Amino acid sequence: MLRVFLLVLVGGALLLWLNPPGPEQLERWGLDSWTFVPRALTPEEVVRHTNEYRSAHGLPPLTIHPALNTAAQARALDMKTHGYFAHNNPDTGEGPSEAIEDAGYAARVSAENIAKGNWRSDRALVQAWIDSPGHRANILDPEVREIGIGLLRDGGLASGRPVAYLYAVQLFGKPLADCGEPPSDRDRAAIGEVEARLELLNARLSDRRGELDDLQSRIDRSSHNAERNQLIQRRNQRVSEFNQMVAESQGMQDTLSVMIDTFNAKIADFNACGADT
Repeated sequence: MLRVFLLVLVGGALLLWLNPPGPEQLERWGLDSWTFVPRALTPEEVVRHTNEYRSAHGLPPLTIHPALNTAAQARALDMKTHGYFAHNNPDTGEGPSEAIEDAGYAARVSAENIAKGNWRSDRALVQAWIDSPGHRANILDPEVREIGIGLLRDGGLASGRPVAYLYAVQLFGKPLADCGEPPSDRDRAAIGEVEARLELLNARLSDRRGELDDLQSRIDRSSHNAERNQLIQRRNQRVSEFNQMVAESQGMQDTLSVMIDTFNAKIADFNACGADT
């Protein structure tokens, strides 16, 4: 009886292999075709779609680096082997930085994107990262120059249903010897433009403040209720407009402060990098 059962089981498996069920049939069985039979993704296609997105945002393409590929695959294997999904191993505390170093890549800047699941295509995987603000920021980081991809299939049973999914890892790097470029004339011009707009806005605020003071003086001198009420209404409207301008000025000042800090940080980083090399 056992032999007959095994023959039936093997025969059924062979039949499925020779004639794989379509999505509609899997759905009738209560299975998801994309978790039952995952698509085979490739590092090259993942990088291609990543670079397409960077190019659409005016950024140069990333170059595949073998050491980053090795590190990314090691990260995927570590997550699968130790049964976790995070940027750091919960037992050892090691993460992407250690994997990159172990692979022999000296990084000045590095970042990691991870994903666990199933995707219909390489583009769908990259799109899932793009749809996440933190992962998207890594993809669009203008500092990174190189990339490595790790893809590792895993599978098993969940609630009695077969599941198959991938651990996917993107590692981004900027080599230690790459000092990049110092702030450009365009960076300086952008700061100058914001400074000019802020100066003009502050001049308008000064004029509006004088207008408010004049209206308040006229209110204080007015002895007619109707005229006084009109002046009060006009001043209240001007106060509202003044407050909006103040908020706009504060936002512009904050933006300018960030731009200046970023500009100075680029200079400091460029100078420090030059001193190291």
